[in-house]
Amino acid sequence: MPGHLEKRSRDTWTIVIDVGRDPSSGKRKRIYRAFRGTKKAAEIEMARLLTELEQGLFVEPVKLTLGEYLKKWLNDYAKISVAPKTFLRYQEIILKCMLPELGQIAVEKLKPLHLQNYYAKMLESGRQDGKGGLSPTTVLQHHRILHRALEMAVKWQVIARNVADAVEPPKKTKHKITPLDESQVFQLIKAAETTPFFSQVVLAVFTGMRRGEIYGLRWPDIDFVSGTISIKQAAQYTKEKGIFFKVPKSEKSIRTIDVSPYVLEVLKKEKVKQNKARLAAGENYKNLKIWCLLNRMDNPSTRTAYPPGFPNSW
Repeated sequence: MPGHLEKRSRDTWTIVIDVGRDPSSGKRKRIYRAFRGTKKAAEIEMARLLTELEQGLFVEPVKLTLGEYLKKWLNDYAKISVAPKTFLRYQEIILKCMLPELGQIAVEKLKPLHLQNYYAKMLESGRQDGKGGLSPTTVLQHHRILHRALEMAVKWQVIARNVADAVEPPKKTKHKITPLDESQVFQLIKAAETTPFFSQVVLAVFTGMRRGEIYGLRWPDIDFVSGTISIKQAAQYTKEKGIFFKVPKSEKSIRTIDVSPYVLEVLKKEKVKQNKARLAAGENYKNLKIWCLLNRMDNPSTRTAYPPGFPNSW
């Protein structure tokens, strides 16, 4: 029962084992296994497979389609490795876009051309509402998801190489950002004064805090004496989990910022309103004196971090 190695690329091998001929067809039967590692490690793995075959312990694995593999990757890897909102986005893209277009292709038969054709189709007609294609930035996100999933398939020894390495994804679209001038900032603040989101808008404009960081802000994070705000967490919401809190996007996002006397004054007024609401509500008040800008009459653990009617972006 001879076996040999075929080198695919650096530290990537295909183990080939000849298991004789098929009694019904007379054709030679071979087992192919992808392996990533040194040649010595590949030889050890080949020896292990040969031993299993000789002892009758070898079980032929089920061939996976890309759709089956991506579902497995979502549940076994992504669900426990990425943030909940990121997982939901991965899941949406895979189920709604990738599976209908690529799901029936066997993982081991997947070629760079399959992915390149998929990206072209998404750019031309990928919108779910049928109104044209997706942006290059969105298709680039599709590519990154596929690349990450296939990279794990290499580590799991499902495939020998990541075909996404050989594909040219679209480049990210760069949008010019035009900041508000002084008069526009004044108009925005003035318009927000009569809304429930005045304090949030003030924080966004004068500190640059992200929306999740604003809703994750707690009173102990604000030092009214030194005039600083410590950003330590961000609020997020999903339908499945409700509201939850996570560390900000990066280590640099965990920071302490100086704020102006005007911002501190707005926050002081917000705290006064909260204290009055607490006294009026009595035992029905569930904010626990901690959360600054979540709905003052709701339990933070059961409500969305983004109140109804709050704009998706500023």
